[in-house]
Parts: sequence; C-alpha cells; structure tokens
Amino acid sequence: MTSEKTIRRQSRDEQVRRYFAELESKYPQWRLAALMEKTAERFPPISAATVSMILNKSGIYK
Repeated sequence: MTSEKTIRRQSRDEQVRRYFAELESKYPQWRLAALMEKTAERFPPISAATVSMILNKSGIYK
C-alpha cells in the first residue's frame, strides 16, 4: 500500500518534470543550471540539487 506522503511526492515530482520541460522548450538558450534554479524557485522548499535528482530519477525520486 502506497502512503499518502509517497503519492504527494510522486505528484510533485511529475509537476517538476513537466515545468522543467516547459521552461526548457521556452528558453532553449538557458544553461541547465539556470533551468533547475528557476524550477526550484517554483516548487519551494526543494533545491536545484533536488530538481536534478528528480529529473535523473535517482535516489527516492525513481
């Protein structure tokens, strides 16, 4: 049985991936670090490092 916390995290992670993809298509000239920072600003309290882990599906963000 999946906990409510896990479901919320998975939903947030999907929103992070979607928002990052939108930014990437809107601003193709931006560096990846800038895209991750902007994404992290949209989803506090996560950091750019957490955004990177979510995008790479590493750790608990699989």
